[in-house]
Amino acid sequence: MRKTLHFILLIAVVAVIATACDNQSPSGTVTAWFNSLKNKDYDKATEYTLFDTQDEAELKERRIQAASLYRAATEKWDKTLGDISILDEQIAPDGKTATVRFKVEYANGGEDPVILELVNKDGRWYLPDPLQSKGENLAL
Repeated sequence: MRKTLHFILLIAVVAVIATACDNQSPSGTVTAWFNSLKNKDYDKATEYTLFDTQDEAELKERRIQAASLYRAATEKWDKTLGDISILDEQIAPDGKTATVRFKVEYANGGEDPVILELVNKDGRWYLPDPLQSKGENLAL
């Protein structure tokens, strides 16, 4: 009984740490963002997106619009998302931006290469606002 309780607590601690750390590297951010899309949790996907507003009402509206864009893009792909494989991660010398190359693998065996540009803000990595980048980061 005691070992079971310790095991459950260990799993809970690992889950909390993993959740807290998922956008502390560019590849971790891309993986977490992709998994949100794969799980159709578009609101969660917006948590990995940097919006350039401090106004709470505008931020809420932009998150709703971005979630809708993410939903529409994944539906447009018309493919069952499988997994991703990170191919390369390059952080700029100034540490403010990064490029992540990865491939999306589909359940039907197909795959597509993708390159995403990320931005570092306060030590965390984010995808740029898809409403500002005109969907360039969604070209899967």
